[in-house]
Amino acid sequence: MVTITKKAHEMTGMLINALSIEGGQTEAQEYIFKHGLICYHKDSYLRNNGFDNIANSNLLKVERIDSKKVLADPYIQNFKCTYDISGNIVMGLERKIPGYYLAKYREDKRDPYTFARITSYCYTNIPLLLPVLYEGVNRKEEWMTVEPYEIMTHNSRAVKARGRVLLLGCGLGYSAFRLALEEQVKSIDIVELSPDVKKLYDKNVRDITPNRDKINDIILDDAIKYLYSTKLEKYNHIDVDIWRDTLDMIYPYLKCLALEDQYPDVTFSYWIENTFYTDLQAELLKIMLYLLVGSDGYFEEWTIPGLNTLARYIIRKSEITISSPADLNRLLNPAYLRKMVKEFALTNPDDVEKIGADVGKYITAGMSSVNKSQTHML
Repeated sequence: MVTITKKAHEMTGMLINALSIEGGQTEAQEYIFKHGLICYHKDSYLRNNGFDNIANSNLLKVERIDSKKVLADPYIQNFKCTYDISGNIVMGLERKIPGYYLAKYREDKRDPYTFARITSYCYTNIPLLLPVLYEGVNRKEEWMTVEPYEIMTHNSRAVKARGRVLLLGCGLGYSAFRLALEEQVKSIDIVELSPDVKKLYDKNVRDITPNRDKINDIILDDAIKYLYSTKLEKYNHIDVDIWRDTLDMIYPYLKCLALEDQYPDVTFSYWIENTFYTDLQAELLKIMLYLLVGSDGYFEEWTIPGLNTLARYIIRKSEITISSPADLNRLLNPAYLRKMVKEFALTNPDDVEKIGADVGKYITAGMSSVNKSQTHML
C-alpha cells in the first residue's frame, strides 16, 4: 500500500490548489466561463481584456489555428451531406463553431510540478460549419463531430495502424477515412451497433473515402461482444472509438485491457486514452489529500463512477512511499497507472461488471447525483 511520510504533509497546499483548479476555479477558466467560451470577433478584444496573459499561463494553452487548414482536411473537403436522417440518427453539416470560439483542442495533461490540469483550446478567426452525427431530431445528443480536436486526436493514432485493422465504432466514418489513407493499412473491418449509423455511412461517406476498397462491409454488432467472440489474432491493429468521454469509456476500456495480453502481436489503440489517465490522476490526488488531512471536504465536485474504485485499488497495491512531489509523480506516471488498471481489469472481473452497472445507472439517472459519502474512502 502507498505509505505517506510526515514530510509529505508539505504538499497539502499544493494538492488543494491543484484540486481547486480541477473544479474550474482558475483565473483562466473563470475568464472563459464568464465570456461564454466566445471571445467575440476581434483579436484586439482578446488583447484589451487581458486574455493573452491568461492564455500564456501554465494551466491554459490557447492556439489560434488556420481555418483554411481545418477546411482543407480531405474528409471535410469531400463531405457533402448537409442533412440526412435514418431512424432517429441525423448526419449533416450542422456543427457550427463561431469565429473566436474557444473550442477543445489537445488532450488534457497534468503539470508535473504542481499536479494541476493543463487544458488546451483553439480558435479560428472565421466561423466553421462542420460535420456532426447526433441522436434525436429535437434533442440533438451529439455522438461525434469532426472539428480540430477530433482531427488532432484521430490523426495521431491513424498513423500508427498497420496491416489488417479492426475499427470499433463507425460514427461519421472519419476514423475509417483516415485509416484508409495510410499506405501500411491493408484492410479495415468496422463494427457498429446502430443500423441507422451504418445506413448513413454507406450512403454519405463510403463513396467519398479514398482507397474505399480497403473497407469491408460494416459488421452490425456490439463492439465488446464482438471482441470476446472473435479470434482477434487475424488483426494486426485494433482501434477503439466507441465512447465520447471518460464516463462512457471506463467500462469498455477495462474490458478491452483484459484482452490485450491474449494477443501480444496485436496493437490496441484507444481514443482519448490520455484524458482517461488525467481524470484518474485527479481521483488519486483526491485520495492523497484525504490521507493527508483526513477530510474530503475540499473536493465536493462529482466523481466519475468507477474511477474511485480504480484509484483505491492502485493505492492499496502500490508499494510507493510518498515524501515529495517526485514520489507522487511516480505514482501518477501514466505508464504505471496503465499497468495497474490493466492488472485490475484482469484480476477483478466482477468489479469491472459492477463498474459497468454503476455507470449505466448513472447515465440513466442523468448524472444528477453521486454518493459523496463513499467517494473518497479507502
